[in-house]
Amino acid sequence: MNFVPTRPIEEITEEYIQVFWNLYDPLTVLNRTFRHFLMLGEAQKKNYQNRSTSAGAPDINWITIRAFFIILWRQGIVRKTRLRFWINLAIILWRYPAVAANYVSVCAQAEHFLDFRQIVRQNIEAQLAAYLAAKQAQDEVAQTSLKSLAIPLS
Repeated sequence: MNFVPTRPIEEITEEYIQVFWNLYDPLTVLNRTFRHFLMLGEAQKKNYQNRSTSAGAPDINWITIRAFFIILWRQGIVRKTRLRFWINLAIILWRYPAVAANYVSVCAQAEHFLDFRQIVRQNIEAQLAAYLAAKQAQDEVAQTSLKSLAIPLS
């Protein structure tokens, strides 16, 4: 490292994990996506009033349909965010139907981050445990060296 932390590495690591965990919480990600698409839908409504479809709408094929049903299953039924997902989707469909396909697409992309946050937590906790074990072993070696160098005063 090019700096020396002033706080214990354990504390810094725990804070990093907590921030990452909160940043990619399913409800937080869903609400952030919803707010983004509300802004995007409003801008699209103002700037492209004569268009009938979104410029970036994904192609509809069997892969897209399968992904759509996976998202409906995971976010609309399985997750704790199911009620918020259906409310957000209904509002997007009602107010800005031109961005609805992209909204569901971004919800699908968010699935990656929901899984990734668990992987990040496990990896960082494993690295911290290895670091602490190495540090403890180094401290024990240093203590043993100091005891062997001590001169008896008797």
